[in-house]
Amino acid sequence: WSHRVFVSLARLLATQDYSVLRFDYTGAGDSSGQSSDCSLDTYVADLSAAHEELARRVPAPWIGLIGLRLGATIAAAMAERAANAAVAFERLRGAPLVLCDPVTDGDAYLQELLRINLATQLAVYGSVREGRDALRDRLTRGEAVNVDGYDIGPAFGQSIGTPALLDTASKSHAGPVLVLALAANEKQSVRPALAELAGSYARGSVQRVIES
Repeated sequence: WSHRVFVSLARLLATQDYSVLRFDYTGAGDSSGQSSDCSLDTYVADLSAAHEELARRVPAPWIGLIGLRLGATIAAAMAERAANAAVAFERLRGAPLVLCDPVTDGDAYLQELLRINLATQLAVYGSVREGRDALRDRLTRGEAVNVDGYDIGPAFGQSIGTPALLDTASKSHAGPVLVLALAANEKQSVRPALAELAGSYARGSVQRVIES
């Protein structure tokens, strides 16, 4: 659902002389591969490849990252790897990160995905034939679960809760980090987890954004 928003954002940034690269992760959109084979490490590798490609094309002093939800978590994970790497991704060190409503609780996020499957069952069959526990058992057995037309596999189910990716301990990335907290209305406050995440960066800040 965010595709059009990011197309517009990329075009807006381009009018302000930023070089922008959007891409599809493995198994999604125009990219090859099967989504059922992917894990968080797969997605970090995809983002790393995209970053390398933009670095090859553009002689910019830095290359920052913008991500939404799980994409924001992946961006944060890659930035940490870059900060602790000996040589790779020099132009990501100190670069800005924009993390739009990042996933901070992997297990809760997986539950959200499984709820989508339940809603699809209701729409197709008029009832829920497999509950969340049954769906999680399928992942444990090495089977895939379909969510909005994409199969998520056991590798993703196992990796989504990796503490090293999702904890809010002190981060190594030294660049400015803007955490955007999406809110449905003025009454909705910033989730404590997002404020804590922003505070884990030396130059982190959090800002609430009202969805329109």
